[in-house]
Amino acid sequence: MNTDSKRKDSPALIIAISVILLCAFCLRLGFAATRGIGFDEAWDIFVSRQDNLAQFFKAVSSTSHPLGFYALLRAFSLLGYAQYIDPLPSVICGTLSIFIFGQILGALGLPRLSILSGMAILAMSQSHILISVIVRPYMLAICCMLASLYYAIEIISSRFSRQLSIDLFWAYLTAACLSHFSALLFSSALVSATLLVILANEDLRVSLAKSAFSIQGFCYKFRAALVCLLIFATYLFLTSQGGLFTTPHLLATKDPLQLTPYRYLKPYLLQPNQSVLDFIIHAIAAEFHLFTPLSNIPALFAALLGVLLAGAMTIKAVNLRSPALNAASKAGRQLVLILAPIAFLLLLILGLMGKYPVGGELRQQFFLFPCLLAAVFVLVDSLPTRSAWGIALCALAALNLATQPLDDEEFGKLPQLTKLSTQLEPGASLYLGRWTAFTFFGQHRDWKLSFVEEQEGLQHYVMRLNDRLINLYIDPTLYFSQFLSSNIPDKTRALMQSRNLSKLLLVGFPQGRMKCEICNRSQLQNGLAKALGSDKFKVTVQRERTPNGEGFALIERLSSAGA
Repeated sequence: MNTDSKRKDSPALIIAISVILLCAFCLRLGFAATRGIGFDEAWDIFVSRQDNLAQFFKAVSSTSHPLGFYALLRAFSLLGYAQYIDPLPSVICGTLSIFIFGQILGALGLPRLSILSGMAILAMSQSHILISVIVRPYMLAICCMLASLYYAIEIISSRFSRQLSIDLFWAYLTAACLSHFSALLFSSALVSATLLVILANEDLRVSLAKSAFSIQGFCYKFRAALVCLLIFATYLFLTSQGGLFTTPHLLATKDPLQLTPYRYLKPYLLQPNQSVLDFIIHAIAAEFHLFTPLSNIPALFAALLGVLLAGAMTIKAVNLRSPALNAASKAGRQLVLILAPIAFLLLLILGLMGKYPVGGELRQQFFLFPCLLAAVFVLVDSLPTRSAWGIALCALAALNLATQPLDDEEFGKLPQLTKLSTQLEPGASLYLGRWTAFTFFGQHRDWKLSFVEEQEGLQHYVMRLNDRLINLYIDPTLYFSQFLSSNIPDKTRALMQSRNLSKLLLVGFPQGRMKCEICNRSQLQNGLAKALGSDKFKVTVQRERTPNGEGFALIERLSSAGA
C-alpha cells in the first residue's frame, strides 16, 4: 500500500488526476453552455444580478435559500453575462468536488487504482454532471461538505495536532450550511460520526482530553468552531427577526432545513394510515433507487439490499482489523464507513416527523453518494483476496450505479419563447407578475439589469443591451398570469397615468401546469377594456397559442383620454 508521500511524488498519478479533472471540467462546461436554464435557475440569477447591495439583500430575502450561493453567483457575474458564466460556479465546484473526493480516498490510505477509479466514477456520473451545471446552490454545498469530510479525516488522523485542519473543518461546515440549509442535516451527521470514532478510539479520546484539558485550551483548539457557530447563529437570528437577511421560509414554517413538504414530495413522507415499518421499508427502497438504476425491483428487496449494505459498513467499521493499516488510517476508514448510515438514520427520523422527503430529491441528498462510494472502496480494499482486477471490476459496477440518469426536466425548463425584445419599441414598458418576470429575465439574461425604484407596490427595473432599453414593472403580488383579478386594471391604469405611458404591455407566460388566463382572447380583451374604460384605453391581444401558451396584451391610452 502506497504512502501519501509516494503518491504526491508520482508524475503518472498527477498526470492521470489532471486528465480526469480536465475532462470533467470541459464536459460540464460544454453541457452548461448549451442546455439552457430552468425557472428556479432564472430566479437565482435574477437575485444575484441586482445592481446595488441593498436591493440584493432584499431579493435574497425573498428566497428560501441562505446567502452564500447568491454572493458567489454575484461575484461571477462581474465576468460578464455570457451563457456559460452563470453555471460556472457550479461547474467549478463540481470539478473541485471530484478532486476533493480523490484526496479523501488518498487520506484513507487506498491504492492508486482506487483513487483514480473513484474520481473517474464521480466525473462520469450523470447525476453529478447535472447537479454540476444547474445554477443552484446544491453543488457548492456538496463541495464544502466533502472538504469538511476530508479535514475530519485529517483531524482524527493527526490526533488533533493540526490546528489548521480543525479550523478548516468548521469553516467548510459553516460555508456548506450558508449555501443550502439541507447541509445542516449532513453537518450533524458528520459531527456525530466524528465524535463516535473519537469515543471508540482510546488514543483519540486521550488526545481530545489533552486538547480540551482546560477552558482556555478548549477555546484555543476549537476557536474556529465557536466563531463559525456564532456566525451561523447570528445569520439565523437576523433572518428570524425580520432583519436585513429575512428569509420568509424561516418565518413562515419555522423550518430552517428547508424541508417543507411540497405536494409532489408527500409520497415520501409518513402517510396518515401508513405503519412505521411500511414507511421505513419504502424509505430505504426509495433511497436505494436514487443511487442505482434498479428502479423496478420490489421495495422489500431493495430495502433488504440497503440494509445489508449499511450493516456491512457498520460491522466492518466496528471490526476493522488490518496489519497494513496504521491507527490513523483505521480511524479515517471507520469514519467513512459509519457516516452514510448515520446520515440516513437522521433522514429517516426527519421523514417519520414529516420534515424530510426521504428518497424524494437526489440533488438535496447527493452528498450520500460520494460517502457511499468511498465506503465501497474501503470494503473492497479490506477483502483478503484483493487484486487490481477485483478493484477495477468493482469500480465498473459502481460506475454503472453512478450513472443513474437524473431527468433534466426536474429542474423546470423555461418555456421556449420567441425573443420578445426583438418585437418591442425602444423604451417599451412591460407589466409582469413576479414569476413571469423571472421567466422573461431568464430568456434575456444577457441584458444588464438595473433597479430603479419601488413605488405603489410595483418594482421598476430597467434592462439594457447596448443602446436598447426595456422598462419592467414587476407586481410581486401577481402570480403567473392572473390579469383578470380585481385590482390589476386599477394598477395598470394608475401606472400609465403616473408614468404618463401611452402603451403598456402585459406579459403572460405559463408556469408548469398552471393555466395561462391571458390566452383567452375575448375574455381578456373584453374584461380589461371594460375594467379600464373602453373610451380611454384600447386593449389588443397580440399573441395567442394553445390553452397553456404564451400571451401578450397591449394596452394603449387613447389620445382623447388626455394625461
